[in-house]
Amino acid sequence: MEMEKNNLKCHMFSARDKIAMTIKFLFSKAEMKDLHVQFGAAASLYYYCIQLGQNAIVKVLINNPKAKVFWN
Repeated sequence: MEMEKNNLKCHMFSARDKIAMTIKFLFSKAEMKDLHVQFGAAASLYYYCIQLGQNAIVKVLINNPKAKVFWN
């Protein structure tokens, strides 16, 4: 039930916002508890948006042949 609430609340952020949150989180040295305030989201909602953003980035990179890493 909690995940459904977060999913509905997460719609107030666009896909671009979610990717921005994810990139900011991945490249920042700040902790998540400090970053969620910048986006005006509760900590749990911010965490959920980060998960969605990471999943989206991975899904796009898996399907992109230029994003493959070749290991000898």
